[in-house]
Amino acid sequence: MVLRGLLSLLAMTGALYLTRSLVWYVAGMALVWLLVLVSHDMPCGVRLLSQLGLGSHLRPEWGREPQMSLIHLALPLGVVMTMISLNTNVPRYFVQGHLGDGSLGVFAALAYLATGLTALTDALGHSATPRLARSYAAGETAAFQRLLLKLLTVGVTLSLSGLLIALVAGEGILAFFYGHEYAGYRDLLVWLMGAASVGCIGSLLTFGMTSARKFQAQLPMFTLVLATAAAGCHFLIPIAGLQGAAAAMLIAAVVQAVYAAISIGLLLHPIHGCRPVVAKEA
Repeated sequence: MVLRGLLSLLAMTGALYLTRSLVWYVAGMALVWLLVLVSHDMPCGVRLLSQLGLGSHLRPEWGREPQMSLIHLALPLGVVMTMISLNTNVPRYFVQGHLGDGSLGVFAALAYLATGLTALTDALGHSATPRLARSYAAGETAAFQRLLLKLLTVGVTLSLSGLLIALVAGEGILAFFYGHEYAGYRDLLVWLMGAASVGCIGSLLTFGMTSARKFQAQLPMFTLVLATAAAGCHFLIPIAGLQGAAAAMLIAAVVQAVYAAISIGLLLHPIHGCRPVVAKEA
């Protein structure tokens, strides 16, 4: 992730500077991701296969049954990722439609500052997902709970820190990064950081659902989150402007966090809880 992030930044910035074309900007990102896949990800896959005693070569399998099984498992997650992308951009669509391009530029610039918090949370979730998945598959409920609680503790700490920084030094941060004309939007930054903070908690809980392979359960959750964000923007932006868009994001983040928390609770309930995965006898 570090390689993709840093190299993509360099490639996309260079492409945009030299060509002034968004097509080459996106092409630069695609090229970097391909290079990282070939030079880093695939060798890691080979090493993993070797450690598991499954050989040392990556070979595709074209059997119909395993392919259909994989599609059945992963397709809901693909739809979920589309919804997540829409949920991120829906407030921007409504801001542009109601308030115009100038307000959209301000909103997008400030919202981007909150992505740092999201990136840290995603890195934590991705790094912990394999351990969470192993614990759930083995029926080790206590280990699953402990690790998820640690993640949530770190997430809450990061979120509160980001929110406190926005409250105390928001004007200075905005003036430093975007100029003094942005310093007056500190309250909007606080709202956006609040939405990102709650979103981080919901995201970490969602990683717990993903670790348990509860992909289909995420479809109704993100459908509800997307609908909440759209409805909130529709009603709040005409009333409160940019802060209305941030408030809609906050409400949608609360919906995700509550839904994911209830789902995790059901997963760990004695009736629905972790059960060890037992291999079938030959």
